[in-house]
Order: sequence, then structure tokens, then C-alpha cells
Amino acid sequence: GEGDGLPGLVVDRYGDVLVLQAATLGIDRRLEEIADALEETLRPRAIVERSDLPVRGLEGLEPRKGVIRGSLAGPVSIEEGGVRFEVDLLAGQKTGYYFDHRENRSALARLASGGAEVLDVFCYLGAWGLRAARAGAGAVTLVDGSAEALALARRNAELNGLAVTETLRRELPK
Repeated sequence: GEGDGLPGLVVDRYGDVLVLQAATLGIDRRLEEIADALEETLRPRAIVERSDLPVRGLEGLEPRKGVIRGSLAGPVSIEEGGVRFEVDLLAGQKTGYYFDHRENRSALARLASGGAEVLDVFCYLGAWGLRAARAGAGAVTLVDGSAEALALARRNAELNGLAVTETLRRELPK
């Protein structure tokens, strides 16, 4: 959130890889210093910038993304609630994974554990649905308007040996 005194900065940590996002002019001007401090403190293998938000245009900033320190070859792997996810930090959404919903996904997993039917809409990597499936949901359907997102979710389901149903929806039914 913004309560950390650094509005416009997001830093997500994926093991030894960091993803930075600068949404404001003030943060953008200090991004090299921020990267230096993070590199000195955390010693990451790579730092990726995902400052490709449209909102940057409001402050006259161009979108940027890429590896700014170190090297990164392919997706990174993370684990949450007993489920492994492969996350593409350069081509994925935002900074790669929605860490801020971790507790909410845990709550859903507890609710789904008794064989519930779960619908994960706008599933992206399948985080909600796969956490529910691991917890014992009776059926999980993953829905997204992006074939690429569904492919990522399918790959993550396969990595974990979880059975899900997938649906590609470009528009809502009438």
C-alpha cells in the first residue's frame, strides 16, 4: 500500500529475483538508487523492472520493462500453500504474481476443502483455483479471456498433478 512512505513503488521478491515497479515520477527518478539499495541489501540474482503501467503516462513517463540488473532466463518458480507456480516475470501480468491476495487464497482453500465447487474467473496463473484444488475442492473451473493465461494455469495445474476444467471466455454470456 501507500502507508510505507514510498507511494508508487512496488517491490516483489521471488526468491533471489526482485521485480520493481515505478508508477510515479518521484519513484522513477530514484529507481537506480532504489535498485542499488536493494542489490546491496538483498543480493538478488536479478532485478526486473515492470514499469509498464498505463498510469505512468499521466506523469509523462514511458512504459518500461526488462532485466535491469543480473540475468534471468525463463520463468521463476514459487510455492504457496503447497502449490508450485511458474511465473513469467517479463511477460506476465503486473509484477508477475498477486502476493497481496495470499491470505485470501488461504481462506478460500479452507472453505473449499470439503469438496466445494470453485469457479476461478480471470484466473491468470490459476492461483485461486489451484489452491482450492490442493485443499480438496470437488471441482475447479478456471476461466480467462486470454488463451495465454489459461495455458499458464494449465501448466501450473500439471506441475502439481491437479485436475481442473478450463474455459476460454472472451465475453460474458447474455
